[in-house]
Amino acid sequence: QRRAVRHRLRIGEAGGAWFRRAGGWRGAHSGQAARWILFEWRKAPPNADTDVLGRMRPAFIVRFPSRSGFCGYCLRRKEGSGSRRRLFRFGVACCMRVSFELTEQLAGGDAVVLAHARFIFSLVCTALLLLGFVACSDSAPQRDAPIVVTIDSTVLAIPDTMPFLNGRTQAVLRDGSHLLDFRTSVLHFARTGAFIRSLGSAGNGPGEFGRLSTIIPLPGDTLLAGMDVQRQRIVILRIPDGALSREVPMPFRFFAGQQWRIRGDTVFMPVTLDANASVLWVPATDSIHRFGSAPTLLEQSTVAYSRGGEPSLAPLDSGWLLLMPADDRLYLTDAAGHARSFVTLPHRQRRGVPSDLVEQTAALTAEANTFLASLSMGITRLSDGSFLVIHADSDFEQVGNQVVYSNTTYWASVVSSDLTRACVDAPIRFPSMDLARVVFDGDTLLLLGRRLEDDMTERATLRRFMIRAEGCRWIALGPPTSPSLMKLNAQ
Repeated sequence: QRRAVRHRLRIGEAGGAWFRRAGGWRGAHSGQAARWILFEWRKAPPNADTDVLGRMRPAFIVRFPSRSGFCGYCLRRKEGSGSRRRLFRFGVACCMRVSFELTEQLAGGDAVVLAHARFIFSLVCTALLLLGFVACSDSAPQRDAPIVVTIDSTVLAIPDTMPFLNGRTQAVLRDGSHLLDFRTSVLHFARTGAFIRSLGSAGNGPGEFGRLSTIIPLPGDTLLAGMDVQRQRIVILRIPDGALSREVPMPFRFFAGQQWRIRGDTVFMPVTLDANASVLWVPATDSIHRFGSAPTLLEQSTVAYSRGGEPSLAPLDSGWLLLMPADDRLYLTDAAGHARSFVTLPHRQRRGVPSDLVEQTAALTAEANTFLASLSMGITRLSDGSFLVIHADSDFEQVGNQVVYSNTTYWASVVSSDLTRACVDAPIRFPSMDLARVVFDGDTLLLLGRRLEDDMTERATLRRFMIRAEGCRWIALGPPTSPSLMKLNAQ
């Protein structure tokens, strides 16, 4: 029971009042659980009714804030050194124990003497608490990278008749259910991973898909838009039953990826292998236009660009913050999507982007099985205004008609809301046989891949992560620079 008291003290848990009575310890609610921990010792007279707390003589009371103030702060600082935490706990425990024992000895004497004793012991307690405060007030050891927290893991019950497809696009609905692009259909899974239904089917007719490049749930989560690059149409299905709502012809072919965004009444879709960075679509009018500036790397080396990940954007004021394939720069764009300046994101552990990427790519042989630069996987804006950027490093091997990935590591970096500093390169532990698309859902991200179980069966596992930058050693980014690797002419 004494250990339980110390445990409450150590974790800063809002607890009740503790009374020494009848040779043991008893906890009672203090009435201040929301803010205070109240540790209270009372000495009971020999003939006291143990059920009546009011007859006990108060001996010593120590109060300190558990949710705010320096005591609660020190107790909650898990990143602080163990010696500092032990020193602080020793000060509190010593103060309480000495105060209790000595006041108990003086309890039978003059009340004035007891009062003076309490005053002296209170001074001792204050001195010890201040000593603990000074010891833990120094800056705790900082981390060089953000914290990666695994929230949950769900196995998707993909039907046995449908082989797993690597790197397909996905979407998360507000009820927590999951949509998975299966190239010529869309699979709908419940929050638990149970299979619900298949939407659409292979074919060239209405409501059918030739080859999907991405799927986008429209606001309200009742309609799903599938970008069919083979039929060159946007196929819009009803999510509850899979019925066709309408089809929108594409005025030009584009390959939209995973990192689409909805802003107001417009869907912004970063595209790959296109003269523009993005395409915008207004579902209310079904108008489709090119948007943004074309990356110069695409003109310099199609291979280097295609092996650099996919473009992504996050809202920034009236414009966007743009992440491009095989590029360490984050581009600040205007409302029309044209880059006006950039900040360079440093790297501590990931490969980054070689300064001579184009030359190295040109020298690659057909047997080369590595990505020369870190892959740009996605960027999103978190609820606190900061930006989360995901990269990946991986190797690959061509086995027949399939690409097998190995040595894959995802890297998480956080950029401050004012783009002046960054906390970079936290590894995300996600063992998988595939290179997964990154799906952002609020302040969390999801990765889907295959995992080989002990019984040699493959399971499609969806894992959710949260990235936090508390206690990070930030790197200054410097002022934004005028762009040199993006076309600024309107298309």
